Amino acid sequence: MTEFMHEHVMHKGKRSSWDGRGFSLCGKTFAASTIWEPFFYGGVTCEDCKAAKKAGKTL
Repeated sequence: MTEFMHEHVMHKGKRSSWDGRGFSLCGKTFAASTIWEPFFYGGVTCEDCKAAKKAGKTL
């Protein structure tokens, strides 16, 4: 899994190799044009993604 930024919030999830969409652990889907992967990873800031990871959810 990777981290990606959407509207200044860092999410944890996967990015589609087909069309570039992002799928986060918190269940949100983002269009390819609205997310970017940071050069330096600073940790997830999305509280829903943190809670999903703590609960053991995977993609």
